[in-house]
Amino acid sequence: MNIVLGLTLLVLIAPSLCFPVDSDKTDRLDTDVSLRENRTAREITCRGEQYPHSGFCCLNCPAGTYVKKKCTTAGSSGQCAACTPGTDYTEHSSGLERCLQCTRCRSDQEEAVPCTPSQNRVCQCKSGTHYCLPEEPCEVCKRCSKCPEGKEVRTNCNATANTVCGTKDSPPAGTESDSSSSIIALAVVLPLTVVVLAVIGFILRRKRSNENRGLSVNTETPSDIPSTSSPIEMQNHHNNNESQMQESTHLMQAERSPETAGQDSDDCGLGGSLSNTATSSQNSLSSVPYHSTPPQRGSPPSDRASLASAATLEDSSELYSLTPLQDNALMDCLDEFYKVPIKSRIRFMRKVGLHNNKIDRAQANHPGNVEEQFHEMLLTWHEERGQAADINILLRALLNLDHRLTVETIIEEVVKNQFYTKSDVHLL
Repeated sequence: MNIVLGLTLLVLIAPSLCFPVDSDKTDRLDTDVSLRENRTAREITCRGEQYPHSGFCCLNCPAGTYVKKKCTTAGSSGQCAACTPGTDYTEHSSGLERCLQCTRCRSDQEEAVPCTPSQNRVCQCKSGTHYCLPEEPCEVCKRCSKCPEGKEVRTNCNATANTVCGTKDSPPAGTESDSSSSIIALAVVLPLTVVVLAVIGFILRRKRSNENRGLSVNTETPSDIPSTSSPIEMQNHHNNNESQMQESTHLMQAERSPETAGQDSDDCGLGGSLSNTATSSQNSLSSVPYHSTPPQRGSPPSDRASLASAATLEDSSELYSLTPLQDNALMDCLDEFYKVPIKSRIRFMRKVGLHNNKIDRAQANHPGNVEEQFHEMLLTWHEERGQAADINILLRALLNLDHRLTVETIIEEVVKNQFYTKSDVHLL
């Protein structure tokens, strides 16, 4: 009887042992279910401080926590778990399912601010051995300089400034000795400058007087005036002579080329500024009026720079800022910024305000994968900004980096896909 029962059980179990379950088919079914859930989550639009899940919206977990278990009813927060101090963190409320890893200080850095569940670690160059100037990106700390022989340390090296050296016998900069030297130098240079200008003015005055005497050869002299003339007639005659001399002077100026106008052979190469100074001095001393015309040498560099800047603004004025047509439009369009050239992405993220530590962390989390690095940078920037995250901030930063074609392409895509619409306000 036992033998018959054992044979019966063997017959029933044998088919399942001979034909194993198709694990690939099971994995495909699980993947299809996951894709359907993700697609449903993307189709749901949730307001701020919420995230989509299973066709409804859940409340974000607060800063310093992550979503350990998602909610089962709309409007609830699910189960939140705290981040590990010194290991990971979240600075803002979010729907992240894991905390962000704390930044690790490099070998040339030291911890300035520790990592807490709601704040990332802040690193700085090792004080006393390394430094990085505040205006520099600080991708690598520089070693502090050592003072050479014959000099001594005036200011010690710290995290943001290099060592300052000075001669042992000389007082520090800004002391009374430096002030006295400056006063003595000013007292010597200023009188010399006045003397040089006076000599040049005198030479130019003599030259102008000689030219004016040459012009007056063919004019009437006071001796030509009859001695019987009245004082009024003599005054009129003098005025006529002055008018003729002025006309002759203007004719000579008209014959001069623009390159030589306002500049004489006796100006010793000091340029038109000294000629104008001497001319104004001569006008106050000479009895013959002289009106100099400044040389026309084209527009100055500052004017040309203004014209170039105006042309750039005119080109940018054709671009208009964008208005979202739905909530979380920016999150859905972040992939469009993969069009930013790889070599410009780090500068771009710094331009929009992402801290260098966050950039370093993204590169360390995804070594060799530039796409994943850039994706984490964009997500971190979006999380830090929160409600203030705006696509127009990203577009303006690209324009400032001279990536106008990339801006036009991104605007065209997001408008065509009906995530945004153009407003009537210029982007710049």
